Amino acid sequence: MASPDSRQAAAGTPLDAERARLRAAGLTDDEISKIFVGRELGASTQQAGYSAGAPGQSPMTGALANLSAVWAHARGIIPTVAAQILTVRNSSVPASERLAAGISLLVKAALLLVFAYVVSLEMIQFRLATDRARAETCSARQKVLLETQTLGPNEQWDRANQKYMEECTQ
Repeated sequence: MASPDSRQAAAGTPLDAERARLRAAGLTDDEISKIFVGRELGASTQQAGYSAGAPGQSPMTGALANLSAVWAHARGIIPTVAAQILTVRNSSVPASERLAAGISLLVKAALLLVFAYVVSLEMIQFRLATDRARAETCSARQKVLLETQTLGPNEQWDRANQKYMEECTQ
């Protein structure tokens, strides 16, 4: 008697049917494998809750995410910007098309400036947050130093105080 696995293999799996369909479309086995791997990687990152990137990579947040988004947007519009510049400079194109291309270029430039401004604000917030964390750390270290200060010479306290002075009073 045939096992259930051999009966399923004889009937074909949905994966085999998809592979056959892609072969019929003219794709090579290497291309088909890449498609399946890409689908699987995409599904595993979405199931894990990641928005983008390699499996096991956490989503970007804050300034880095905004900078990445601006770069992706700018990269996506470069071909259209080049085509619109050619349209604006081509005197054989009707004036209405040239005007539309010019307005489109102005809108894209304005959007990129707004995106750059948002990223700069994010960078300022990041800098302020790191400065605040550093100040809080130094304040806590100063409190510990004051609580552990003793009368008379103490080499360990002197080293800790010297390190505090180097790192926190710049």
